Amino acid sequence: MGRPRSGGIEQAERIAERLEMSFHFHAALTRSGEKYGNAILSRYPLKVIRMGGLPRLKARRIFEPRGALWVEVDVDGIRVNVINTHLSLWPAERLLQTGALLGPDWTGNTACEAPVILCGDFNANPGSGVCKLLGTRFRDAQQVLESHKPRGTWFAGLPFSRIDHFFVSPEVEVMKIEVPATELERTSSDHLPLLVEFQMDPNRTLKNIRGELQQAAVRVPEEEGRDAVL
Repeated sequence: MGRPRSGGIEQAERIAERLEMSFHFHAALTRSGEKYGNAILSRYPLKVIRMGGLPRLKARRIFEPRGALWVEVDVDGIRVNVINTHLSLWPAERLLQTGALLGPDWTGNTACEAPVILCGDFNANPGSGVCKLLGTRFRDAQQVLESHKPRGTWFAGLPFSRIDHFFVSPEVEVMKIEVPATELERTSSDHLPLLVEFQMDPNRTLKNIRGELQQAAVRVPEEEGRDAVL
């Protein structure tokens, strides 16, 4: 936001205005009036849960800091936790930041109940330690959809690398994926956009699953007792 290369405009605000959406922005870096960070836009009501920086290695503190933005989106009564991030260029620092995202401040927080979507530029390919670590808790959206062949998003002119990801909890159903690559997309950014269409099953939210398990736990002794009498 406010950067000379984008004409000094507040990009997130301008895009949200054009799309008639609400938005939140977190600046991971502020320098000479310029802000660089993560934004989330939505047509649905948004509530910020947390925004902040991610840990850095002491030896890399001269390089760009990284952060994350966590919002709760009310999708027709279903509360979806969405976290957007941009991880370090350095492998060891990326792993440190991934551990933080899985920890108690972010997705490991008790408030971060499913369904959960963790997305952004992870600067890490699918076979990396970062993606393997995230895969212990979430699913890679590009690998979930059987009809879809995973596609790279960087570099836009020749997208040989798949470093932009959507990681989703089991309650999120992936319906459709697109990676547009027209001249407009190839020249607008050094990354191609990754478009993912989701469907939230209200019967598979964590609270409902817990309720089903509790009901089952209550029913089993009753049914066993009835069988014993018969």
